[in-house]
Amino acid sequence: MILEHCRRHGIWIFADDAYERLYYGKEGGGSGGVAPSFLAICEAEDRLISTNTFSKSWLMTGWRLGWMVVPRGLSADLES
Repeated sequence: MILEHCRRHGIWIFADDAYERLYYGKEGGGSGGVAPSFLAICEAEDRLISTNTFSKSWLMTGWRLGWMVVPRGLSADLES
């Protein structure tokens, strides 16, 4: 698993979670799924930066508005 490998080697994951809220149904009904997100399986000490956007899930195409989920220790470095 990617997350386990990155934990073992101290590698940062920069995840683009723009599609995590979209539902992918199966043709003709039945159960589908959603795009997986590292946020669902990570722990507070993991080296994960997750980016997201309003444009996909909220149909705001053309808007350049989004957010990041980062470890607490990085938030001060990213403020502008």
